[in-house]
Amino acid sequence: MMSMQDLFYSNAETLWVVKPPSEEEKKKKQQQQQAATAAKKEEYSILKLIPDYPYYYPDTPAPPPAPAKKDEAKKETKVTLKVSICCDECVEIISNALKELKGVKDVDCNIGKERVVVTCTTAAPGDVILAARKEFKHARLWTDDD
Repeated sequence: MMSMQDLFYSNAETLWVVKPPSEEEKKKKQQQQQAATAAKKEEYSILKLIPDYPYYYPDTPAPPPAPAKKDEAKKETKVTLKVSICCDECVEIISNALKELKGVKDVDCNIGKERVVVTCTTAAPGDVILAARKEFKHARLWTDDD
C-alpha cells in the first residue's frame, strides 16, 4: 500500500495500456461505415428520380388565365361643392382647376346658388375639395342647409 505522501507527491505516473484493434474489428468497423454511406447514397438517389428537384412541376396544362374584369361603365360619382363664385371668370377658374384632376368628366357651375357639381370616375372627393380650395379657400361640400 502507498502512503499519502507517495500517492500525491511521488514522481510515479500512471501508465495507460491501450490495446490496438484487431484486424477483425477493423473490418467490422469498415463494413459498418460502408453500410451507412450506402444508406445515405440511397436517400440522395431517390431524390434524383424526380427531375429538377425541388423545382419539379408535373406536366399538367396551366389553367386558363382569369378573364379580365371589365369595368361596367365605371361608376360615376357626383361631388357637390359650395363655392363662392360670382361671375363667368370665377366659373372658368374653378372649371379649369377641377378639370385638371384625373378622372373628372364634367364640371357644372351655378352662379346664383354658388353650387359646383363635379362628375368624376376615379378622382376622390377629397382631391376635388382640395383642388377647389386652392382656387377658392372657402370651398366646402354642399349641405342640405345651403
